[in-house]
Amino acid sequence: LYTINCEVEVLHVISGSIELRFSTSTLQLAATDTVTFHGAEPHSWHCDEETRVVWILIPAPWSSSR
Repeated sequence: LYTINCEVEVLHVISGSIELRFSTSTLQLAATDTVTFHGAEPHSWHCDEETRVVWILIPAPWSSSR
């Protein structure tokens, strides 16, 4: 599990599926699913097939606005 220095993470699955793991739960996401969570929430992910996602970090950890 890891964390990211951002306020919000948004994960949208375009195709395939992905397992999103948190310290207390696991989510199975498939195409068209979207989840939003705090970047400080310890998490990890796993997928067994070709999966396309859009993963957005707000604000970007490397942005000058932080």
